[in-house]
Amino acid sequence: MDEIPWFEYDEDDLDVAQRAFVDVLAEHAGSWLVDPLDTVVLPSAHTSDGQLIVYLDIGDPQRNQGVLTVGAHFDGSVVRVGELHNQDFTIRQTASWRC
Repeated sequence: MDEIPWFEYDEDDLDVAQRAFVDVLAEHAGSWLVDPLDTVVLPSAHTSDGQLIVYLDIGDPQRNQGVLTVGAHFDGSVVRVGELHNQDFTIRQTASWRC
């Protein structure tokens, strides 16, 4: 049976820096205790601010509902991470790192 990839994307949708960022993130995600199907990559061409957005929905399976959406915005050199709004994916609380 095929393994489900973390943060799956179409290579044509991302530039070199974005692919490198997502690949490193996916490599580290293998140790997370969440389902890879709950990870999403939104290419910059499909976001309102033109930045790559990656996110993870954390849910409560017993209640069958979402609890928290966390993620990152990546502009090619700076990563901003934090809790995201679960519909428009804006960052509610943030921290930043320069790559």
